[in-house]
Amino acid sequence: MSKRDLILSTAKTLFIENGFRATTIAKIAEHANIAKGSIYSYFSSKNDIVKALLLQTDETRQNIIDALLNSTHKDNDNLIKRYIELELGEVVKERDFLKAILNSDEMTLNEELIDMLQQLRVNYHMTQQKIILQSFGQVIEPHLLDVTTMLNALLQEYTIFLALNEAKFSLDHCAKYIQFNIKSIANNLIDQSVTPFLTKENFPMPLPSHSKFMQQQAIKDLLEEIKQFAQSQDNAIEEEIYNTLGLLEQELEQSSANKTLQRALLANLRQFNTLNKQLDALAPLLDLQLGQASKTHKKCLS
Repeated sequence: MSKRDLILSTAKTLFIENGFRATTIAKIAEHANIAKGSIYSYFSSKNDIVKALLLQTDETRQNIIDALLNSTHKDNDNLIKRYIELELGEVVKERDFLKAILNSDEMTLNEELIDMLQQLRVNYHMTQQKIILQSFGQVIEPHLLDVTTMLNALLQEYTIFLALNEAKFSLDHCAKYIQFNIKSIANNLIDQSVTPFLTKENFPMPLPSHSKFMQQQAIKDLLEEIKQFAQSQDNAIEEEIYNTLGLLEQELEQSSANKTLQRALLANLRQFNTLNKQLDALAPLLDLQLGQASKTHKKCLS
């Protein structure tokens, strides 16, 4: 297990056992048997850890759904039911963690978390559109957004019952019930030639590519890749990269961006050839133009 995964696993256990407020960075470090400063090499705060855990959960869920959609045996008649069973099953598996976070005022009022949850909501909707399309075919296209919204609403309410109220009911029965209602609604809309309510023109959700959160997450992912590279180098190089990233992360937290400083910090990392891919991806996210470092100053590292 990597140090980052150890931090996440330890934090998740402590959030469940003690709640968000009572779990400190110091306690996470103590239970993980690592230095407190090591945690700040990966996460700037407890909020960052929570966001990483939620993204980890969403990634696991998405991989399961992708496997369902891409399976060679596509039982489209029961696709909605199987999808709902998977979603609710993940909720049950993560119930204790979700309760610990959603019952915390500190987290529910956190603007960054709200932005992230909004993006996850968009991701859910996009996944559900795929489920609906595969279940009914192109004939459902005019009503896709409406039917998807109805599926999302039903699933969301039963998810709350499971996660916060700890309701105990058969997931199989629930999945069958929701599928029956969605199929009835969809088939009636198709047969009656009802004018759609939601369209691409009036759909209120932002496109995923326009999300500020997605941009911020992409930046964090690239910085994490650079840190992983640093850990594979000798102490002097690791320290140099970490110091540069530390200054960059401090700068990114400022309300007004100092583009000159950001450009200089990225240029300092250009000396490491192996990081060119990450730096080339990072520059446009920060709205920067980077020149190529002189070959005499580049360090070729494996």
